[in-house]
Amino acid sequence: MATTTSASSTSAAATTTSSIDVSAIVSSLMVSENKPLDLLTATVSKKQLIVSDLASVKSKVATLQNALKAFEDISGAWVCE
Repeated sequence: MATTTSASSTSAAATTTSSIDVSAIVSSLMVSENKPLDLLTATVSKKQLIVSDLASVKSKVATLQNALKAFEDISGAWVCE
């Protein structure tokens, strides 16, 4: 009868280990593993947006400077000496 009890224990242990959801565990670990990478990616995206916005502002300032130079040239022609 000792053999029957041992076989029952082995069968119960096999049933317990087969109910572990390995794919869910791996998915959870991968999500945890990727969190630092996701944070870095978000930070890089924000920095790229800032650089893009600064380039746009620089372009608009250059356009304004050119317009002011043109205005100065026109207003300088009207100066009566």
